[in-house]
Amino acid sequence: GLERLFGWKIIAECRGNLRFFKFFSINLEGSIWQKWAESACWQKYYWIGLALLYLLLIGNLLFHPDATFAFSGFAIKETPAMALFLCLVIAIFGCLFCHEMGHYFVYKRYQGEGDVIGLGCMFAVFPVLYIQIDDSCWWPSRRKRMLLSLAGIMMDALILLILSNLLCFYHQSNFLALILACLFYYYVVQIFTNLNPFFPGTDGYYLMEDALGLQRCYGYSFECAKKAWSAIRQGLWPKLRKNEVFAVLYFCLSAICISLYWLLITGLLTFPLWSNLILHT
Repeated sequence: GLERLFGWKIIAECRGNLRFFKFFSINLEGSIWQKWAESACWQKYYWIGLALLYLLLIGNLLFHPDATFAFSGFAIKETPAMALFLCLVIAIFGCLFCHEMGHYFVYKRYQGEGDVIGLGCMFAVFPVLYIQIDDSCWWPSRRKRMLLSLAGIMMDALILLILSNLLCFYHQSNFLALILACLFYYYVVQIFTNLNPFFPGTDGYYLMEDALGLQRCYGYSFECAKKAWSAIRQGLWPKLRKNEVFAVLYFCLSAICISLYWLLITGLLTFPLWSNLILHT
């Protein structure tokens, strides 16, 4: 059905490990997404349209006389917990698909050869979308790799602007307003996390590596941290070079950022539970 409707070819993966497990992937080869991404005309007008949309949304927030930012959805008295959870998950996946398509369009602009997007799970709990752009790490141009990372950030910012506009003009206390408010909360966390160079695997992390000409920044810092901890356990002062000291500091900041991220995401995913407790006390 999906293959006939969208031109998608679904492939069962069912492989990986506890850190990242792949459920299935979709081959976009021959699909309308691939045709758009590889079209020189579409690539040209896509970026012009994106710039105009940014100007329109920002201008609407700054200059419209009736623009009033409000989380009216949180005033709802009864929250249908399961329906809220399911609708929020579907909305988040829709937004993540837009994020990955931002990467895909830039990837194909620079003749990337992959056409696979998939669904996976991180740490056996958190579902994620991913797009296979493995060959981009061999691109000689750091500028192109940085633009590839920036594409996802730009799509996140666009989604956040759209949500901000909706919250500024939709002030009803109903289920839809509650979904918009929760999605806005998620995307504030998402965009700041995605910009965070201390979180491995994010666009901000890859931007930092390409900007500074580094490789395996997190992996190297983890190895240095293990070396330091091994010396401390033996009652010795770690003998580290200057770059290893900075690597250990980087790993410590990364550990803090990762812990805070999962805490915030867990808070969002369990929102129906603790919101009902708060509303009924």
